[in-house]
Amino acid sequence: MLRVQIGHGTHQSHTIHCVRCGEPLTFSLDLDQENAGIAFHLGQNCAAGDSEEGTPVYVSQDMLADPTQIHDPMYFPSIKIGEMLIAHPRGQRLLRDASSTKPGMISDLWRQVQKIWRLNNARQYAVANAFAEDFARVHSIERSVLREILFWFGSGIFDPDEALREEIRKVASKHQGEFARFLHYYYVKLRPQDRRSLFDIYTKFFDAFGEFAQVLMFVRLGEPLPEHLKTTSTDFMKVQRFYADAYEFFAGNVAMLACINNIRSGRKFDQLANISLSKYLETNKATRRDTFSACPQFMAATSEFDNDIRNASFHNWFFLASDNETIEFRPGGTGRLQTIKYVDYLWKCVKLFEQINDLLMVSVLFEEAVCENTVVQYPDWMGAQKRRSERESLFLVSAGFRERDPMRR
Repeated sequence: MLRVQIGHGTHQSHTIHCVRCGEPLTFSLDLDQENAGIAFHLGQNCAAGDSEEGTPVYVSQDMLADPTQIHDPMYFPSIKIGEMLIAHPRGQRLLRDASSTKPGMISDLWRQVQKIWRLNNARQYAVANAFAEDFARVHSIERSVLREILFWFGSGIFDPDEALREEIRKVASKHQGEFARFLHYYYVKLRPQDRRSLFDIYTKFFDAFGEFAQVLMFVRLGEPLPEHLKTTSTDFMKVQRFYADAYEFFAGNVAMLACINNIRSGRKFDQLANISLSKYLETNKATRRDTFSACPQFMAATSEFDNDIRNASFHNWFFLASDNETIEFRPGGTGRLQTIKYVDYLWKCVKLFEQINDLLMVSVLFEEAVCENTVVQYPDWMGAQKRRSERESLFLVSAGFRERDPMRR
């Protein structure tokens, strides 16, 4: 007997396991939010029954549950979660989905952003621009270019890492000439490939959004997972390789921070302490954070960086145990057997995605600084950042992502 927590999106899918044999059971709901309509669809190993004697099972896409109570027909974890959000300083942000005056949830908005991004990748600019102009108009985005839309969307998923931004601002202000050289390198060499790879990572994240959404609120609020709670939906196959794929990209993407750290240390952007940037890009990805280990802001921005999980997933020795709650893995496929809770693995995936999102938001600022200067010699980084700050609140407020802050213009 399913007790399904209805979310605020247009679609939600779930994978639970039979309380007797453990076989996966899949089902989904299409939701008409405007007319309060629900279409229920049975999937793998499911059939409708006439009996009302089934074991109650609580299922939610948006929140975790107490495993000792999920079979209690009077269990309503949404009440406790609501109380937590109301008491939390940033909890109102998580209530935006019910109170937004603009259409669309994160996952629904992604489908529109994805189309604009995909068309740009395919160089179908005329079609992409038509969709972008309509999207920007609906959500009060000042300019309908892709970088503005990506910034609006990414800044709505997670709060920006202000400590990271402030450290980069200091470097840009103190070393303007060398920072200009880096911006040129970033725009010509790093950005084209990074953006295509980012599209793939974002697509994979939202393809499995129903799983990640269960822990998303804790990552967004910066709160640790409650130890006694678990996921109610477990579709391991959807997320099995996500960490490995995201890690591979992120470990390469931190080269951007390595370049800035070189400038921060008084060197040219492409010269590390002992090797050149080209040699650095050939080093073991697991040790690439070492080059900026003396910068606490950069280390914090890359803290989720688990090479053991990456290796196990990448080498296909990463499996869900028979309890459907524990992942067993061997780093590299041959290392010592280790375990991690499925819910903790989801948290690590979302945290890594947040870090990728932070670097994308910073790279958009780089792109804007480049595009606002015909010759990238003394980029107006500070000016671009000021203009961005003035627009950012309007973007997030108009999307219902954030309450208007009277202290921000």
